[in-house]
Amino acid sequence: MKEDEFADILLQEEGETAADNYVKECFVESDLELLFPALYVPDSNERILLYRELDSLTDAKEIEQFKAKMKDRFGKMPKEGEELIRMVSLRHQAQRLGVEKIYLKGGKMNLFLVDTRNERYYASELFGGIMSYIPTSQFKCQVREGGGRCIITVENVKNVETALAFIEEIQRHAKLTN
Repeated sequence: MKEDEFADILLQEEGETAADNYVKECFVESDLELLFPALYVPDSNERILLYRELDSLTDAKEIEQFKAKMKDRFGKMPKEGEELIRMVSLRHQAQRLGVEKIYLKGGKMNLFLVDTRNERYYASELFGGIMSYIPTSQFKCQVREGGGRCIITVENVKNVETALAFIEEIQRHAKLTN
């Protein structure tokens, strides 16, 4: 009952948005080169610590502070590092939209939304906003159902920057604030 009948009341009391409650974690699979190259961060143990630190960041302010720290310590960030850092933002912002998995491979992005049995999500204004955005998008995309999930496929997504631009457009359309 807590998750179904009284969910909206509890979310308001706890100061959360409904979007924050649909997905606990967003997982990403990618064939892109997303890393801090050994020439940029020579010590492999330090790179691992930096990857862990980056993975623990939760908001835009922390990400900007991390980028500033990296630039201060190691100099100008290589392209692969910039894309890796964008991936953190992509994961968090997609999660707010109800995306559980992102496959970013072969120049396409597949967004796997929460299980179709989640009636509260699929009846929400958030989902309605996402679906009303798809036909008006500047990106070539389509929606299908597979494996008990709604899947949004976006064509011509060759980097994380483009993927993030798509997610940010959906957020603006669905009127999500950062």
